[in-house]
Amino acid sequence: MRPYNYKYAMPVDPKVLEQDFESQGLDTIPELISLLKSIRSVDEYDEFDDIVRTQISDLWFLTNKGQGINLRDREKLLPVFQQLARIFKKEEYLPSTLYRGVTLPSIYKNLLTQTFIEDLDGRDRVDLHSHPEVIQKVENLAYGLRSWTKDYDIADEWSYGRDSHDSIIFQSSSKYAVLDCNSYLNTMWETIKMKQKRMPFDFEEVICHLENPKVSYIQMIEEKTTTSTFWLVKIRE
Repeated sequence: MRPYNYKYAMPVDPKVLEQDFESQGLDTIPELISLLKSIRSVDEYDEFDDIVRTQISDLWFLTNKGQGINLRDREKLLPVFQQLARIFKKEEYLPSTLYRGVTLPSIYKNLLTQTFIEDLDGRDRVDLHSHPEVIQKVENLAYGLRSWTKDYDIADEWSYGRDSHDSIIFQSSSKYAVLDCNSYLNTMWETIKMKQKRMPFDFEEVICHLENPKVSYIQMIEEKTTTSTFWLVKIRE
């Protein structure tokens, strides 16, 4: 399974965008959207799965390897996932809570530990009013069209990243979900498995779109190293 949660989210900070790769395949998105809009049912979809799955794999599945759609352009895939959600709606099952694991990018590194570790309250929580500029950076990491997961353990695994960097597990409501990827995978898995086809998503992956994420609280989970920490961040809109 690829680390689909180990992605640097859409940052406002231009320093992170400077490190991003150039998008590939943008010109294929309008035609893909048109095709999906023409499909009325799962039975109709089956005929086009090779085309759709391969394109989504190219655009979305390999972003953590610097391929496909970059951070700046990722919202252009929103209509694609909305159409897939429409087609596979009957198979959708969403829990109330979703998770996303990330490692802070190099320009932030252990920013949360440096800023907050000496000022936690009795519940190991952060004073959100003490450093609003840092809170804004955290909110930027939850912003936009991103991969989340139904499984806390998956988010925990993929939050680890580099030892010297702080790790975050975001927690949020599933009301921001666009596509339950299991709804597609559970329906098409026999075809994909039998033909050893390329994967467009991971199991338990949920694609969410948060337009105005706000931090409800930040809580220290545990020390990672002497200079870095695991943090739980509750997100609302």
